[in-house]
Formats: sequence, structure tokens, C-alpha cells
Amino acid sequence: MSDIALSTGMRANLVSLQKTSNLMNKTQEHLSTGRKVNSAIDNPLNFFAASNLNDRASALEARLDGMGQAISTLNAADTAMTSMRSIVSAMKGVVDEALSSSDSGDRASLGKQFNELLVQLEGLSRDGSYKGINLLKSAESGRTAGSTTLMTVQFNEDFGDSTLSIKGVNIQGSTGGVSLDANGEIANASDITSARSNGTSTVSQQYALTLNVDGTGLTSGGTGTANQSVVGIRAADITGTASAAENANGTGHTLSFVDPDTYQANLRAMVQDLEKFDQALVNSSKQLAQNVNIVTVRQDFTTDLINTLEEGADKLTLADLNEEGANLLALQTAQQLGTQSLSLASQSNQSVLSLLG
Repeated sequence: MSDIALSTGMRANLVSLQKTSNLMNKTQEHLSTGRKVNSAIDNPLNFFAASNLNDRASALEARLDGMGQAISTLNAADTAMTSMRSIVSAMKGVVDEALSSSDSGDRASLGKQFNELLVQLEGLSRDGSYKGINLLKSAESGRTAGSTTLMTVQFNEDFGDSTLSIKGVNIQGSTGGVSLDANGEIANASDITSARSNGTSTVSQQYALTLNVDGTGLTSGGTGTANQSVVGIRAADITGTASAAENANGTGHTLSFVDPDTYQANLRAMVQDLEKFDQALVNSSKQLAQNVNIVTVRQDFTTDLINTLEEGADKLTLADLNEEGANLLALQTAQQLGTQSLSLASQSNQSVLSLLG
């Protein structure tokens, strides 16, 4: 206080003790937080440089989440493809059994099994989605038949600077909703309604399942263009009473498990379609696996980069705890010495007091 007179020695010791106390407070803060730069006041240059590094690391951590979800989407599609190959294998077994059977009734029963497997195959392509993204089907309404889903994975903290575009395949039927009619034949609701209105008790409707692997699209009628990479599986006309519609590759067929004059040629054609379809699944699965590898590599790189950024930020702000501990010990000693010095400085005043006594 200004109205209290202190001797020169006492005031000098008091100032020294105040400085020591301030340094002790700062050192204790460094020890408690582990950082020598806790705000822009401590060191503006280091503080803002470290903040920029930490901000970039945080943005990249958000990208890591997206990469993880992309890998899950790819794995979901690949799992569906693996299951589809199992169904295709079962379909081959059904066709092989039909080829070796001379009983038309047995072949009719096998034809129904074949058609049901085809429905399940298409169902797997619908179910191979993850969080609304399906790399095996074009889910958006209004798209050209055969178009594919495009998934973009972001790698850089700045949106759009570093990306990977993953093109899916499109596995779809050339008809709408699929069901089995009274004879076990594949038909959709509109076909059944149309047949009944014409006085027909049953309808023989081909259902062509196609896999588009280049995204160029199919025309609405299921007829492919010359430059398309498309394979298809045709459904079986079990009764043999109707001509099947045009298949995905643009050629007409009458498919039958029953007709003794045509079933062998038809079944051999089915085997070829199944083999092409299976190989297309294998090729597409390889591409998905390659994309998983790319995203995984980028994921590992991003993790390492985040660690590098955070380490760089720490170098600018972290305190040396050994050094800070030594500083605190030295300050405690200095504080004790300052207290003793202040006591000695006050002895001159005490001697005056003894004279008055």
C-alpha cells in the first residue's frame, strides 16, 4: 500500500518474492497441464501454429470415419456376391440334374427350383446394401436400366481435393416385381393380370437377371446395345407352352425344362449363361477387393499423418516435465531465501523499536 512506508531492502525483497510467486504459479500450471503453451498469451506463434496442426488432424479424423464406412459398404457388396456365387453354383447343379433326367415331370420340378433360385439370386443383390448404399443395384428411381451406383470416398481434409470414385455393378431383372404363378413360373403381377383378361389360365413369363459391369445402361425393354458388357440368366419356361420374351442380350428364346425337343439345347444355353454370370461376379468381386485395398492403404496413411500432425503440435506446446520440476524446486528454494532475506531487512526497524522500549 502506498501509505505504508517500507525500507528499500524490504521493498526489494517483497518485489523478488512476488516475482517468484508468479513464476511458481506458471510452473505449476505447466506441470498440471503438461504444456508450456496453454494460450496465445504464452507464445502466440507456437500457439496458432499448433492450433492449425491440430485442426487439420481433427478434420482428417472425420475422413477416417468415412473411409471405415466405405470399407464396410464394399465388404457388404462382396459378401452378397460371395453368397450369389453359391446360389449360381446351386443353379448349375439343378440344370445338370435336369440334363441327366429323362423324366419330364422331374425336369418340371427342377425348373421350379431353378426359378426360385433365380428369385433368391436377385434378392441377394437387393440385400447387399450398407446404410442405404448398394453397389450391386441402381437404387435411384428414374435411372436408365443398367446404370450403376457411384460412391465417392473423401481422403483429404479439404472436400474434393483427394477422392476415390468407386463404381458398382448393377444386377437387375428385366421385369418389375417378381412372383411365381400357379405353375411355378416366374411372372410379375401385370403379366398375370393381362393373361387372365385374355382368358388364359396361366402365363409363361421370362425373367432375365442381368449384370451390367460397365454402367453404359440397358434400354427399357431389356434389349442390350452392341457395346455393352452384360451377362444374363434366363428363367425357365416350365410348361413349354409360350415363347419367352427377349433376353438381356437381345435375342429371343423359348426356354423349357420339359419340351423333349428343346430342353437339352436350352439347358446347355443356361449353363453358358450361368458360367458367364459367375465369372462376371468374380471379376466384379476382384475390383471391389482392389478398392478395399486402396481405401485401407489410405486409411493407414491418414492414421499415420494424424499422428505426425499431433506430434508436431505437441513439439510446439508440450512442456519438459523434468525441466519444469527442477524449476519448481529452484523457485521453492528461492522463495525460502527471499523470506529469510525479508526477515533480515526488517531487523533495522526492530532495532529502532528496541531503543524506544
